Amino acid sequence: YTLVNDLPTLLYLANQNAVTFHIWFSRVQSPDRPDFVLFDIDPHQSTFANAIKVARKLHDLLDDEEGVANYLKTSGKTGLHVMTPWRARDGGFDEARSWAEGVARRVAAALRDIATVEGTISRRGNRVYVDAMQNARGKHAVPPYTLRATPQDVAPDARRTASPVGAGIEGRGRDGRATEHGDPARPAPPTPRPARRRPRRRPR
Repeated sequence: YTLVNDLPTLLYLANQNAVTFHIWFSRVQSPDRPDFVLFDIDPHQSTFANAIKVARKLHDLLDDEEGVANYLKTSGKTGLHVMTPWRARDGGFDEARSWAEGVARRVAAALRDIATVEGTISRRGNRVYVDAMQNARGKHAVPPYTLRATPQDVAPDARRTASPVGAGIEGRGRDGRATEHGDPARPAPPTPRPARRRPRRRPR
């Protein structure tokens, strides 16, 4: 595996015609413990509008019920990614994936007409796939701003989920916004994952 931590290495790979970079969920110092959890929202035969609805529901659940920071980015193709930091003390990949699968099931249950966690494509119908299965050792994801090898020459676009989801979300290349408004991906992993909020007890 190649560790790209400096400009000369990046330039070397670019000279080898590398276009789309993929990163692990963990670091070289602790490959068995992810820095973040990824939810891949795949519209497939559904619509991007439905993908946005699912992303909004996922954001609300993570923010209000789980009490964890979460960040949105486009995939650079047809879907959306929602990322949340993961603390090492919460466990490794197995624990991260188990938690993520539970969250994904709750989102699908709340939006059962447009969302699913069904892994078999033929059984999804026209629903958006909420994929939490990518959270495993050796899996990788496209980071923000790397180009995708498509005719449109697009790149994943990082955004804060606190911003309105859907407004100009498609992303049309790097327009200097990160310089002007700050980089939305900067607070993302490996920022420590906040502790989960304890559910309020109902009065007897």
